[in-house]
Amino acid sequence: MTILYAVATIVGWGSWAAVARDVRSANSQAKLLYATLANLAVAAAVFALTGGSLPPGAFWAPFAGGVVWSISGLFAFAAIERIGLARAVGIWVCINIFVGLAWGALLFGELAGLSATSLVLTGLALLILVAGVLVMSARGAGADRKASRGGVLGAAVAGVLWGSYFIPVSASGLSLWSASLPLAAGMASGALLLALFFGGKAAPLLARPADYLRAGLSGALWALGNYGMLLLGAAIGTGRGFAIAQLNLGLSACIGIFVFKEQAPGSPAARRVLLGALVAMIGGVLFGLAK
Repeated sequence: MTILYAVATIVGWGSWAAVARDVRSANSQAKLLYATLANLAVAAAVFALTGGSLPPGAFWAPFAGGVVWSISGLFAFAAIERIGLARAVGIWVCINIFVGLAWGALLFGELAGLSATSLVLTGLALLILVAGVLVMSARGAGADRKASRGGVLGAAVAGVLWGSYFIPVSASGLSLWSASLPLAAGMASGALLLALFFGGKAAPLLARPADYLRAGLSGALWALGNYGMLLLGAAIGTGRGFAIAQLNLGLSACIGIFVFKEQAPGSPAARRVLLGALVAMIGGVLFGLAK
Protein backbone atom coordinates (compact mmCIF):
# COMPACT_ATOMS: atom_id res chain seq x y z
CA MET A 1 0.00 0.00 0.00
CA THR A 2 2.91 2.35 0.69
CA ILE A 3 3.89 2.29 -2.99
CA LEU A 4 0.30 3.08 -3.93
CA TYR A 5 0.24 6.06 -1.55
CA ALA A 6 3.53 7.33 -3.03
CA VAL A 7 2.26 7.00 -6.61
CA ALA A 8 -0.99 8.80 -5.71
CA THR A 9 0.94 11.68 -4.15
CA ILE A 10 3.43 12.06 -6.99
CA VAL A 11 0.84 11.72 -9.77
CA GLY A 12 -1.71 13.97 -8.04
CA TRP A 13 0.61 16.83 -7.20
CA GLY A 14 2.71 16.39 -10.33
CA SER A 15 -0.16 16.61 -12.80
CA TRP A 16 -3.01 18.65 -11.29
CA ALA A 17 -1.84 21.96 -12.75
CA ALA A 18 -0.98 20.35 -16.09
CA VAL A 19 -4.49 18.98 -16.59
CA ALA A 20 -5.99 22.49 -16.40
CA ARG A 21 -3.18 24.19 -18.31
CA ASP A 22 -5.10 24.73 -21.56
CA VAL A 23 -8.56 25.23 -20.06
CA ARG A 24 -9.90 28.50 -21.47
CA SER A 25 -12.48 31.03 -20.31
CA ALA A 26 -13.21 34.72 -20.81
CA ASN A 27 -13.14 34.85 -17.01
CA SER A 28 -9.50 34.48 -15.98
CA GLN A 29 -10.34 32.79 -12.66
CA ALA A 30 -12.96 30.31 -13.86
CA LYS A 31 -10.73 27.26 -14.13
CA LEU A 32 -9.46 27.79 -10.58
CA LEU A 33 -13.07 27.93 -9.40
CA TYR A 34 -14.06 24.62 -10.95
CA ALA A 35 -10.87 22.93 -9.78
CA THR A 36 -11.54 23.97 -6.18
CA LEU A 37 -15.20 22.93 -6.41
CA ALA A 38 -14.10 19.44 -7.46
CA ASN A 39 -11.63 19.35 -4.58
CA LEU A 40 -14.43 20.37 -2.22
CA ALA A 41 -16.61 17.53 -3.50
CA VAL A 42 -13.81 15.03 -2.86
CA ALA A 43 -13.13 16.47 0.60
CA ALA A 44 -16.83 16.28 1.52
CA ALA A 45 -17.03 12.66 0.36
CA VAL A 46 -13.91 11.67 2.32
CA PHE A 47 -15.17 13.52 5.40
CA ALA A 48 -18.49 11.67 5.26
CA LEU A 49 -17.01 8.26 4.52
CA THR A 50 -14.47 8.51 7.35
CA GLY A 51 -17.04 9.78 9.86
CA GLY A 52 -15.26 13.08 10.32
CA SER A 53 -16.35 15.68 12.85
CA LEU A 54 -15.44 19.26 13.67
CA PRO A 55 -15.48 20.78 17.16
CA PRO A 56 -17.54 23.99 17.52
CA GLY A 57 -15.66 26.98 16.16
CA ALA A 58 -12.92 24.87 14.58
CA PHE A 59 -14.15 25.46 11.02
CA TRP A 60 -12.94 29.00 10.42
CA ALA A 61 -9.17 28.78 10.83
CA PRO A 62 -8.70 26.08 8.15
CA PHE A 63 -11.29 27.93 6.04
CA ALA A 64 -9.06 31.03 6.15
CA GLY A 65 -6.13 28.88 5.08
CA GLY A 66 -8.17 27.73 2.11
CA VAL A 67 -8.83 31.33 1.05
CA VAL A 68 -5.07 31.97 1.10
CA TRP A 69 -4.60 28.83 -1.02
CA SER A 70 -7.02 30.16 -3.63
CA ILE A 71 -5.06 33.39 -3.95
CA SER A 72 -1.96 31.26 -4.46
CA GLY A 73 -3.76 29.48 -7.29
CA LEU A 74 -4.42 32.81 -8.99
CA PHE A 75 -0.69 33.55 -9.18
CA ALA A 76 0.21 29.96 -10.02
CA PHE A 77 -1.97 29.73 -13.12
CA ALA A 78 -0.80 33.19 -14.22
CA ALA A 79 2.81 32.02 -13.87
CA ILE A 80 2.14 28.91 -15.96
CA GLU A 81 0.70 31.10 -18.73
CA ARG A 82 3.89 33.18 -18.82
CA ILE A 83 6.79 30.79 -18.21
CA GLY A 84 5.30 27.33 -18.63
CA LEU A 85 4.37 24.51 -16.32
CA ALA A 86 7.84 23.06 -15.75
CA ARG A 87 9.52 26.29 -14.66
CA ALA A 88 6.56 27.62 -12.68
CA VAL A 89 6.02 24.46 -10.63
CA GLY A 90 9.73 24.09 -9.90
CA ILE A 91 10.00 27.65 -8.64
CA TRP A 92 6.89 27.69 -6.47
CA VAL A 93 7.55 24.28 -4.89
CA CYS A 94 11.07 25.29 -3.84
CA ILE A 95 9.92 28.59 -2.38
CA ASN A 96 6.97 26.82 -0.75
CA ILE A 97 9.37 24.51 1.11
CA PHE A 98 11.62 27.38 2.19
CA VAL A 99 8.77 29.58 3.42
CA GLY A 100 7.04 26.68 5.16
CA LEU A 101 10.25 25.89 7.04
CA ALA A 102 10.69 29.54 8.03
CA TRP A 103 7.14 29.81 9.37
CA GLY A 104 7.45 26.49 11.16
CA ALA A 105 10.63 27.63 12.88
CA LEU A 106 9.34 31.10 13.78
CA LEU A 107 5.81 30.23 14.89
CA PHE A 108 5.91 26.60 15.98
CA GLY A 109 9.53 26.05 17.00
CA GLU A 110 9.93 23.15 14.60
CA LEU A 111 13.73 23.49 14.39
CA ALA A 112 14.22 23.57 18.14
CA GLY A 113 14.24 19.80 18.60
CA LEU A 114 16.48 18.93 15.63
CA SER A 115 19.93 17.46 16.13
CA ALA A 116 23.03 19.21 14.83
CA THR A 117 23.19 16.75 11.95
CA SER A 118 19.59 17.48 11.00
CA LEU A 119 20.21 21.22 11.10
CA VAL A 120 23.25 20.87 8.83
CA LEU A 121 21.29 18.70 6.40
CA THR A 122 18.41 21.19 6.46
CA GLY A 123 20.75 24.07 5.66
CA LEU A 124 22.36 22.09 2.83
CA ALA A 125 18.94 21.19 1.47
CA LEU A 126 17.91 24.84 1.40
CA LEU A 127 21.07 25.81 -0.47
CA ILE A 128 20.38 23.11 -3.05
CA LEU A 129 16.77 24.31 -3.38
CA VAL A 130 17.97 27.87 -4.00
CA ALA A 131 20.32 26.55 -6.68
CA GLY A 132 17.42 24.72 -8.32
CA VAL A 133 15.28 27.87 -8.32
CA LEU A 134 18.08 29.93 -9.86
CA VAL A 135 18.60 27.40 -12.64
CA MET A 136 14.89 27.17 -13.49
CA SER A 137 14.18 30.89 -13.23
CA ALA A 138 16.90 31.82 -15.74
CA ARG A 139 15.42 33.30 -18.91
CA GLY A 140 16.13 31.31 -22.04
CA ALA A 141 17.45 32.83 -25.26
CA GLY A 142 14.68 34.52 -27.21
CA ALA A 143 12.22 34.54 -24.30
CA ASP A 144 10.23 37.70 -23.68
CA ARG A 145 11.90 39.47 -20.79
CA LYS A 146 8.76 41.11 -19.38
CA ALA A 147 6.69 37.92 -19.55
CA SER A 148 9.52 35.92 -18.01
CA ARG A 149 9.91 38.34 -15.12
CA GLY A 150 6.16 38.39 -14.51
CA GLY A 151 5.98 34.60 -14.59
CA VAL A 152 8.87 34.13 -12.18
CA LEU A 153 7.35 36.73 -9.84
CA GLY A 154 3.95 35.03 -10.03
CA ALA A 155 5.48 31.63 -9.24
CA ALA A 156 7.41 33.18 -6.34
CA VAL A 157 4.27 34.77 -4.86
CA ALA A 158 2.42 31.45 -5.25
CA GLY A 159 5.26 29.74 -3.41
CA VAL A 160 5.16 32.24 -0.56
CA LEU A 161 1.39 31.92 -0.13
CA TRP A 162 1.38 28.13 -0.52
CA GLY A 163 4.09 28.04 2.13
CA SER A 164 1.84 30.09 4.43
CA TYR A 165 -1.69 28.72 4.06
CA PHE A 166 -0.99 25.93 6.56
CA ILE A 167 -0.50 28.45 9.42
CA PRO A 168 -4.20 28.85 10.31
CA VAL A 169 -4.65 25.11 9.70
CA SER A 170 -1.92 24.29 12.21
CA ALA A 171 -3.22 26.91 14.64
CA SER A 172 -6.66 25.26 14.61
CA GLY A 173 -5.28 22.19 16.38
CA LEU A 174 -7.20 19.89 14.02
CA SER A 175 -5.66 16.90 12.33
CA LEU A 176 -5.08 17.40 8.62
CA TRP A 177 -7.77 14.82 7.92
CA SER A 178 -10.38 16.82 9.85
CA ALA A 179 -9.13 20.16 8.54
CA SER A 180 -9.33 19.09 4.88
CA LEU A 181 -13.06 19.83 4.57
CA PRO A 182 -13.06 23.43 5.89
CA LEU A 183 -9.79 23.98 4.01
CA ALA A 184 -11.47 22.87 0.77
CA ALA A 185 -14.48 25.06 1.53
CA GLY A 186 -12.18 28.07 1.94
CA MET A 187 -10.41 27.25 -1.32
CA ALA A 188 -13.70 27.13 -3.22
CA SER A 189 -15.08 30.26 -1.55
CA GLY A 190 -11.91 32.21 -2.26
CA ALA A 191 -11.90 31.06 -5.89
CA LEU A 192 -15.54 32.09 -6.26
CA LEU A 193 -14.80 35.59 -4.97
CA LEU A 194 -11.81 35.88 -7.29
CA ALA A 195 -13.93 34.79 -10.26
CA LEU A 196 -16.71 37.25 -9.43
CA PHE A 197 -14.57 40.30 -8.66
CA PHE A 198 -11.19 39.78 -10.37
CA GLY A 199 -11.93 37.51 -13.30
CA GLY A 200 -13.14 40.22 -15.65
CA LYS A 201 -16.62 41.15 -16.78
CA ALA A 202 -17.46 37.72 -18.21
CA ALA A 203 -19.38 35.11 -16.24
CA PRO A 204 -17.24 32.32 -14.72
CA LEU A 205 -18.01 29.86 -17.52
CA LEU A 206 -15.53 27.74 -19.45
CA ALA A 207 -15.10 27.84 -23.21
CA ARG A 208 -15.84 24.18 -24.00
CA PRO A 209 -17.85 21.43 -22.27
CA ALA A 210 -14.69 19.29 -22.01
CA ASP A 211 -13.00 22.09 -20.07
CA TYR A 212 -15.32 21.51 -17.12
CA LEU A 213 -14.16 17.91 -16.97
CA ARG A 214 -10.51 18.92 -17.18
CA ALA A 215 -10.83 21.62 -14.52
CA GLY A 216 -12.70 19.21 -12.27
CA LEU A 217 -10.10 16.51 -12.84
CA SER A 218 -7.43 19.05 -11.90
CA GLY A 219 -9.05 19.64 -8.51
CA ALA A 220 -9.58 15.91 -7.97
CA LEU A 221 -5.91 15.25 -8.70
CA TRP A 222 -4.84 17.88 -6.16
CA ALA A 223 -7.07 16.15 -3.62
CA LEU A 224 -5.54 12.80 -4.59
CA GLY A 225 -2.06 14.17 -3.89
CA ASN A 226 -3.20 15.71 -0.62
CA TYR A 227 -4.77 12.53 0.77
CA GLY A 228 -1.99 10.40 -0.69
CA MET A 229 0.52 12.48 1.26
CA LEU A 230 -1.49 12.09 4.48
CA LEU A 231 -1.59 8.30 4.04
CA LEU A 232 2.07 8.14 3.02
CA GLY A 233 3.13 10.18 6.04
CA ALA A 234 1.12 7.92 8.33
CA ALA A 235 2.73 4.84 6.77
CA ILE A 236 6.41 5.80 6.73
CA GLY A 237 6.65 9.10 8.61
CA THR A 238 6.05 12.68 7.56
CA GLY A 239 9.68 13.47 6.73
CA ARG A 240 10.26 10.44 4.53
CA GLY A 241 6.84 10.87 2.92
CA PHE A 242 7.60 14.50 2.14
CA ALA A 243 10.92 13.47 0.59
CA ILE A 244 9.23 10.98 -1.73
CA ALA A 245 6.53 13.52 -2.64
CA GLN A 246 9.19 15.82 -4.14
CA LEU A 247 9.40 13.49 -7.13
CA ASN A 248 6.31 15.33 -8.38
CA LEU A 249 8.70 18.07 -9.53
CA GLY A 250 10.23 15.72 -12.05
CA LEU A 251 6.82 14.66 -13.33
CA SER A 252 5.71 18.27 -13.80
CA ALA A 253 8.94 19.13 -15.62
CA CYS A 254 8.58 16.16 -17.97
CA ILE A 255 4.94 16.97 -18.73
CA GLY A 256 5.81 20.58 -19.51
CA ILE A 257 8.65 19.64 -21.86
CA PHE A 258 7.56 16.38 -23.49
CA VAL A 259 3.77 16.84 -23.56
CA PHE A 260 3.26 20.59 -23.97
CA LYS A 261 6.63 21.24 -25.68
CA GLU A 262 7.17 24.39 -23.61
CA GLN A 263 10.85 23.93 -24.38
CA ALA A 264 11.88 21.79 -27.34
CA PRO A 265 12.96 18.38 -25.99
CA GLY A 266 16.75 18.14 -26.15
CA SER A 267 17.24 21.90 -26.45
CA PRO A 268 19.49 23.84 -24.06
CA ALA A 269 16.40 25.42 -22.47
CA ALA A 270 14.81 22.01 -21.85
CA ARG A 271 18.04 20.61 -20.41
CA ARG A 272 18.30 23.61 -18.11
CA VAL A 273 14.75 23.15 -16.80
CA LEU A 274 15.27 19.42 -16.27
CA LEU A 275 18.56 20.09 -14.50
CA GLY A 276 16.91 22.67 -12.25
CA ALA A 277 14.09 20.25 -11.46
CA LEU A 278 16.59 17.50 -10.65
CA VAL A 279 18.57 19.81 -8.36
CA ALA A 280 15.37 20.94 -6.65
CA MET A 281 14.21 17.34 -6.19
CA ILE A 282 17.52 16.46 -4.54
CA GLY A 283 17.12 19.43 -2.21
CA GLY A 284 13.52 18.51 -1.43
CA VAL A 285 14.38 14.86 -0.73
CA LEU A 286 17.29 15.88 1.49
CA PHE A 287 15.05 18.31 3.35
CA GLY A 288 12.48 15.60 3.96
CA LEU A 289 15.07 13.15 5.22
CA ALA A 290 16.59 15.78 7.52
CA LYS A 291 13.33 16.31 9.41
